[in-house]
Amino acid sequence: MTGTAPEDFDEHYRVNQRGPFLGMRAAGAVMKTAGGGAIVNISSIASHRPYPGQIAYSTTKWAVRGMTKCAAVELGAHGVRVNSVHPGFIDTGMLDVITEEWNAQVVAATPLGRRGLAEEVAATVLFLVSPASAFVTGAEFVVDGGLAS
Repeated sequence: MTGTAPEDFDEHYRVNQRGPFLGMRAAGAVMKTAGGGAIVNISSIASHRPYPGQIAYSTTKWAVRGMTKCAAVELGAHGVRVNSVHPGFIDTGMLDVITEEWNAQVVAATPLGRRGLAEEVAATVLFLVSPASAFVTGAEFVVDGGLAS
């Protein structure tokens, strides 16, 4: 916490918290007028378990969880469903900043024994915007190979 610069915290807030807020605000207004829709926010496993040195990232992702639930309650009466997806360690460029040692530790701690794929996260989002999830709102879907279990 003490190593996080206020400017870094502000940047995380603007991207991870304020961005989804503005997106839900804009999309929610259109969807209310249209009589329904589905919003899926992308949070992170870091909103379910803390990681050292990640206070700015984790707390802004925690905020996405709360905003999603508030929006689900507020927009539900208008036929708008709002859910969140919480990816774990997904094999993307975002993980290029972690060391090979940390990567190996994460994979070893993951019950499925590997990093996830972006396509696996996308499949969860696709389910949440499809008619198959017509009665799902305010839910959190963790896509992390069991790491947060």
